[in-house]
Amino acid sequence: ETILLFGAGIGITPLVAVLKEIYQIGVPQDQQVRGPISPHLRNIYLVWSVRDSKSWTWFFGVIKQCLKASKANPVLPRLRIQGFVTQPDEAMEGLQKHLATSGEDFFTVNEGRPNVAECIDRMESYMEPGPKRIGALSCGPKDLVNRVWDTCNRRTKGAVVYDCH
Repeated sequence: ETILLFGAGIGITPLVAVLKEIYQIGVPQDQQVRGPISPHLRNIYLVWSVRDSKSWTWFFGVIKQCLKASKANPVLPRLRIQGFVTQPDEAMEGLQKHLATSGEDFFTVNEGRPNVAECIDRMESYMEPGPKRIGALSCGPKDLVNRVWDTCNRRTKGAVVYDCH
């Protein structure tokens, strides 16, 4: 039902490939899958941390296309994005203003490193109560991957199960 993607730096590359597949970005219209890739997948949460705001240019266009597809097609999973810039620069303010004025309530950029537990808390606040299985995929520095793994394993209780990869 839900996929949680954590990426840091260039670790975003395989996660973007997952998003492009789900949202059919770059696939000619006549070759696109009609309907959802999985009928059970309803939500995708992406957390991406970069050193400086210029790094957002790596995949900003593709991520915006995925977000647009998520909003335009109700059968596709809803996409929410939390971004983090660990060494804010002058371009950071411009990025935040752009997102604020474009009405992107599903895309935020913050200063600092992601607090994994807080990111998961935010994700869970959007979810319906009840049993759920959440796939968590992280790609980046070992410290981030370990924090995601540990946090998800601690939160696996009863009817809420995190599958970490």
